[in-house]
Amino acid sequence: MEGCELRLEEDCRPDLRVIAAGTLATVLRASDLPVFVVDARFGYEYDGGHIRGAVNAPAAEDLHRLTLSLPDTTLLVFHCEFSECRAPALCRWLRNEDRKANAENFPRLSFPHLYVLKGGYAAFYAEFPDLCEPCGYVKMKEEGRKRERKEGLARVRKGYGRLV
Repeated sequence: MEGCELRLEEDCRPDLRVIAAGTLATVLRASDLPVFVVDARFGYEYDGGHIRGAVNAPAAEDLHRLTLSLPDTTLLVFHCEFSECRAPALCRWLRNEDRKANAENFPRLSFPHLYVLKGGYAAFYAEFPDLCEPCGYVKMKEEGRKRERKEGLARVRKGYGRLV
């Protein structure tokens, strides 16, 4: 997918390729690039508002099921609320699984274009609410969601280890 690499942002995590909200908005509006936005937030956060076209996959098993039919030209952009824990962990999990699956064909990868959205949904929604549906933002630590949050974290940790 030569010529389709996205402009990267400075980040203190050298193993991640991080893009800005504006870069993702440009890609989404261009619609000629195959982009798959992975929303790693919990279901109640996703239901309260998400990036148009994003797919909710908070755990490794969700992501595995969704990526089975994606072509290797797809840009995968991961995010959670702030893209500090859940999205980077899920992105790293997919990269590690991809490396294991393609060990005999090194350096080939099934998913070479993995990115993390800088600032997560919070940053994207603040700049581009028109690209969110429904147009809303439910925080992870939303009042009254403690049980769901605890169950969600347990499910996520089970899927790819204690990375969150």
